[in-house]
Amino acid sequence: MMLQKKEAGELTKILEEATKLTMPGVLICQEEGSSKIDTSILKKKVLAPLELSILADYISYQKKYEEKEREKHLSAILEQMPAEKECRVLILPKITFFITKKKIEELRKIDIGEQADKYYALSEQYKKILALCNQSIELLRDKGKMYYLWELLHIKREILQILEVMETKKAGSIDLEYLKRSIQEIDAWCSAIVYLTKEYGGEAEQRGDMYLFQEGNVNCINDVIACRRKMKHMTESELAEGFCDVRTIKRIEKRETNGQREVVANLFKKLGLSPEYQKQGFVTEQTEVKKLENELKKALNMHEVNTAEKILDRIGEITDNEDIGAKQFQEVCLINNAVNSGRIFTK
Repeated sequence: MMLQKKEAGELTKILEEATKLTMPGVLICQEEGSSKIDTSILKKKVLAPLELSILADYISYQKKYEEKEREKHLSAILEQMPAEKECRVLILPKITFFITKKKIEELRKIDIGEQADKYYALSEQYKKILALCNQSIELLRDKGKMYYLWELLHIKREILQILEVMETKKAGSIDLEYLKRSIQEIDAWCSAIVYLTKEYGGEAEQRGDMYLFQEGNVNCINDVIACRRKMKHMTESELAEGFCDVRTIKRIEKRETNGQREVVANLFKKLGLSPEYQKQGFVTEQTEVKKLENELKKALNMHEVNTAEKILDRIGEITDNEDIGAKQFQEVCLINNAVNSGRIFTK
């Protein structure tokens, strides 16, 4: 169920009802549309990412909240976030946007005059907001999501411009050239997002859209098989050879049948695909591998080609070459690094 462009009052009532139905006891019930979160109860519950997301939306749209109380309750939701990045990416960008937007509005009202101590304190507060924005943007890049990316980029741009003006007036600890380069980078990102939304549809901004419930994803194995076969320049008869006939391949690719489990498993093996969902990382107990994986993702995001190559080489030395899922992930990273270096062109 998706809510689009509703009035704040209407959204608050819908979200309040959703919270009462799915998370009993979390709200301290008052008059309709003005209930507050009971943080002591919240801390005792183990909530799913989508439930935490509903709470964040409710706190944001509920007008009865004082700003300090709103920030406190949003921070309480952050404390309840699961450790997995796949879950955090559904919550952190949204809450970062809600908190930083209000925080900047408050900071803009402060008049520092010529007082150096106030200037330093204000600059540090903006840097903290910037760090929170960077954390969310990095997470979105890492997981390939655009959830509140447009809004966070504009908030980051606004902070950088404010810091640029502040640093111009009073020489501080930030490199002005770095600030200008960062603003130019954000402008390039925004231009790319505008191009993508025009080319493929959709909107850059969230515009108050939200999901109360998420339908199960449909992953069509038939299309995966057809696409992979063409990628490997295999004919239908070449793929079928050894365990099924050409007619079965044709029916699978046309979605007329899903195929028997054993047949699909053999097709995946022949096509060099993992029988499970593509991994977004390595499943391992080796702490060195997990550390290298995080460093690799950061290097790829920052286009540090040489660093990424060294990390990939090291990972190749210490990981299991028989794990198809892990090999898939490594191949994706190798391709991305080749694109970053200019050895492969996206066109």
